[in-house]
Amino acid sequence: IYYGHTEEQQMSEELELPKAVVQRIVKSVLPENVQLQKDAKTAIGFAGKVFINYLTACANDFCVQGGRSTISAKDVMNALDELEFDEFNAKLDSILEDFKKDQTAKKEREKEKDKDKEKKDESQ
Repeated sequence: IYYGHTEEQQMSEELELPKAVVQRIVKSVLPENVQLQKDAKTAIGFAGKVFINYLTACANDFCVQGGRSTISAKDVMNALDELEFDEFNAKLDSILEDFKKDQTAKKEREKEKDKDKEKKDESQ
């Protein structure tokens, strides 16, 4: 509970993007000699939050139209198309493919660890 803050202000603060993450993203795309004022960082963070909310609402519309209750990556990609950000879809496809490969590899490593542990337990 934040004393002196309205419930709406509290909720807004809880839904803010982490400032450190916003700063890291911003620094990664700007030349080293460029500095940002604090209010610029705040504005970028707020714009990011607005974009995420808008994209999520649009993706949810596609989900509902499909008779589903879980938003899929395809819903997000359709939302990007709808919002005229379709140029991000190729990069998003690539990132999702890499993520799926990483997850599959992680599961395989965990299975191997479990098998090794079982073998070790059996030999004792």
